[in-house]
Amino acid sequence: MRREARAIVLEKFNQPLVMRSFPIPNPKEGEVLVKVEASGVCGSDVHMWEGRDPRIRLPMILGHEGAGEIVEMNREKKDVHGNPLKIGDKVLWNRAVTCGHCYYCKIKMEPSLCPNRWVYGIHTSCAEPPYLTGNYSEYLLLNQNVDLFKIEPEVNLQVLVPASCSGATAAHAFDLSRMESGDSVLVQGVGPLGIFSIAFAKSFGACQIIA
Repeated sequence: MRREARAIVLEKFNQPLVMRSFPIPNPKEGEVLVKVEASGVCGSDVHMWEGRDPRIRLPMILGHEGAGEIVEMNREKKDVHGNPLKIGDKVLWNRAVTCGHCYYCKIKMEPSLCPNRWVYGIHTSCAEPPYLTGNYSEYLLLNQNVDLFKIEPEVNLQVLVPASCSGATAAHAFDLSRMESGDSVLVQGVGPLGIFSIAFAKSFGACQIIA
């Protein structure tokens, strides 16, 4: 495998992204190198390109929605359901990385509130190693704490990839909503978040869904 990857980089706000090449790092213990096969363009990516997100550190590789194929691993790895992973498997990954040991991760079980939480393609710069930290790249190095979801080979990753952002956000909303079977649900706006919300409302047993 060649040890260089191309990526499109945000160097200046409101300017075209620039193609750059970066060395492909060797995975450390617990890390996974994936070949990105699908990445989404979220509204947040547009906001960052415009310079409207205070978390940005330029230069950076945008893209926090991604799916692809495992090409290198360092140590045994399992997905969130305990399925063993191997080179060649298709995976979807959680866009956010949490520490796993703070109060919110271990006690409160609300990792979204982890004070050490960071997100690929949002909090990351490509100015220093490991460089490949956004999904608008040929390859992405996944941290040892990243949650992985094994995907069956026949699944279209381009269709699935929004689940890593708008799908996860809608799932979290329903976790917090305490919705019960038989409830009525109103969804205001049927973009990606709204579409996933309709799906979750149906799976939760809503008696009426108004969109």
